[in-house]
Amino acid sequence: HYHTSMAQQPLRFGSRQTGYNGSLTPAQRKTLSALKEALLAFALDTCEGGEESSPAQPGDPVRAGTPREEAAEAELLANSRSGLLRFLRANNFDVLKARDMAVTCCKWRASVKPWSIDPALIPVSLPSGVWRFGGHTKAGMPVVMVDVAKWAPA
Repeated sequence: HYHTSMAQQPLRFGSRQTGYNGSLTPAQRKTLSALKEALLAFALDTCEGGEESSPAQPGDPVRAGTPREEAAEAELLANSRSGLLRFLRANNFDVLKARDMAVTCCKWRASVKPWSIDPALIPVSLPSGVWRFGGHTKAGMPVVMVDVAKWAPA
């Protein structure tokens, strides 16, 4: 059904690196299209249920995203050529493995909602010095810096 693997093909083609925008081999272009098709199929199969989840409050546990939220994340990723290529490169252009990883990522993003991080939602983490809120990007995405050297779980 989907072309499943290009693991036998190196990411170098002659003297140039392949697998990135502007330097895809014909086989890589095929797998890119197959991954996009697979993610859009996941979104279509998933989007039938659920309302938007309510906003998180400080201290709330992470809840699973709704099917509609998962489908929306999959559609966003399916329309990001560089995002799709990131998953393909991570899986040696194996479409099935890349799809599974991308779906897992979409489900995580639908549940955690990283774009909605606000200092009020992480009141315990900020004073520890491990996490620092750096404001927002021009696109409105939150910037959170994590100093892993200070991480000392109890």
